[in-house]
Amino acid sequence: MLTGKHKNTKVRAHANTVGVAEVKIENLMALVAQEKEGVKIPDILVERLKPFGPRFVKVEAPRPGDKRSGKAPVERSFQNHPFEADDPSLQEWLAAGGNYGILLGQGLGAIETDTKATTEKLESYPTFTSRSGSGRGIHALFRTDATENGVLLDPKTGKNLGNIQVKNKIIVGPNCHHYTGGTYKIMNDSPIAWLSKTQIEEIFGELVSWTGQRRRELEQQAGEEAEQIGFAIPLKDLIDLSEMQIITNGEYQGSHPIHGSETGQNFCVNTEKNVWHCFRCNSGGGGLMWIAVKHGILKCHEAQKGALKGEKFIEALKKAADEGFDIKLWDERFTSRYAEKSLKDIGLKKKDVKIDQIAASIILDEYLKSQSIGFV
Repeated sequence: MLTGKHKNTKVRAHANTVGVAEVKIENLMALVAQEKEGVKIPDILVERLKPFGPRFVKVEAPRPGDKRSGKAPVERSFQNHPFEADDPSLQEWLAAGGNYGILLGQGLGAIETDTKATTEKLESYPTFTSRSGSGRGIHALFRTDATENGVLLDPKTGKNLGNIQVKNKIIVGPNCHHYTGGTYKIMNDSPIAWLSKTQIEEIFGELVSWTGQRRRELEQQAGEEAEQIGFAIPLKDLIDLSEMQIITNGEYQGSHPIHGSETGQNFCVNTEKNVWHCFRCNSGGGGLMWIAVKHGILKCHEAQKGALKGEKFIEALKKAADEGFDIKLWDERFTSRYAEKSLKDIGLKKKDVKIDQIAASIILDEYLKSQSIGFV
C-alpha cells in the first residue's frame, strides 16, 4: 500500500467524502477497485517511447473528489531521474495504486486540449493520443523542435483552452486513475508524429502564447513596477514557497495559491527576478500585481501589462501598505500623476496650475475623497 501523504484512503474514508465532494458512490467504489488492481503501463506506450530513453515518473494516487490529486509528481526533482518502465521501484509504486507520468522535453512534447474546437485542430496530425480520466480532454504526444512551453488562450476572454508542454513537464499516462473514478485511455496508438514549432503556430494561430517570450515580458513588467513604486515588493514575503518544487536557484514551481492547479505545476515564482507567472492564464508580474490578485482587485487572467492602473493601482498600494510594506501613498511619485487626472476631471489643464508636491497632495486628497476611495 502507499504510505504517507500519498496513501490512498480506505472505503470508510472514501465514504466520508461523499457529502463534501459530491462524488457518486460508484466512482468511490471504482477508485477502491483500482487501488487493488494497480496501474499497468501499456506495452505499446513503452515501445513508442523507447527512442527517448527513460521517461516515466511516479505520480501521486488520486483522492476521491479532489480534482487536484492524481496528477502531480511525488519527487521534487522528478525531471532529473526518470525511470524505465520496468524499474522495480516504479513497478512497486504502480502495484500499490500510484499513478505514473510521462516526462516531456529533449524533443518530446505533448499538447493538452480541453475543448472540442482545439481538439479538432489536431485531427489532421495523427499521433499517439490518450483521453484524460474525466473524458473531456486529450493528451497528444509529438516529436518537436520547440524548446519552450506554451498555452492556448482565447484571445477575447483569456480563458485557457489547452497547454503545449515541452520542457520539465509531465502528462499523466494511459491506464492511470482519475479522481472521479475514471481512467486515462489510449485513443490512438500511432507512432509519435513530428510537429515543429512552426506547425504548432500554424495549427493554433492566435491562440498560441509561448511562455518563454511571456516570461521575458513579465520580467520587464516587474522591473517597471518596482521603478514605479520605488522598490520591489518581495514575492518571497507574499507567497508560501515551502510546498513548491525548486526548479533552479531562485526558481520555484507548484500549484497556484489562489485558483489551484490540476497538475500541481501551473505556477512559477522567481525570487531572484521577483516575478511570478501563471501558466494557465499566462499572466503574472511583480509583488504589487500579486497583491492585486491575492485581494481580488484583479482576477488572475487580468494580471497583464496595463491592468493595474487608476483606482485599482491605488487600491493595490493600500493593500500593500496594510500588509506592512513601506508604501508612501502621498509620495511625489504618485501625487503629480493623479493630481493631473483630477485637474482634467474638473476642466483644468496642467499649464493652468503649478503642481508642486503640496498642491498635488491637496488636489489628490480632494479627488480621492470625491471618488470614495477614502484612505487618508
